[in-house]
Amino acid sequence: MILGIIIASLIATALFRLAQSSYFPLYARSGLQPILFAVASVAIGFLIGWAEGVIFFIVYFFGGIVIGELTKKKQTDERACLEKEIENHLKEIKDGEDFLDRWTRTDRDGLVCSDSN
Repeated sequence: MILGIIIASLIATALFRLAQSSYFPLYARSGLQPILFAVASVAIGFLIGWAEGVIFFIVYFFGGIVIGELTKKKQTDERACLEKEIENHLKEIKDGEDFLDRWTRTDRDGLVCSDSN
């Protein structure tokens, strides 16, 4: 935005220097020139600042998406074989406990009794 204001001031200054010689002689309308210069400077600065904002948003937003997609790791399972074996073993134990819970139950003392009693 600051860069836009600087560029707008330079553009407005150049335009008014060109227009001053043909449309605004030095001795005429001297009070109107600073007002027109300020209005044109603000308008040009606003347009350039807005355009910069849109451009930076597009570049950073879509650039971030593209870079994110390029650097994203594949969702493959890259764990060590030992970790996989441990996970499978724990899953088997859990499945076995679920199976046992269906066929047995625990009494108040923590002893496992069969359902037939």
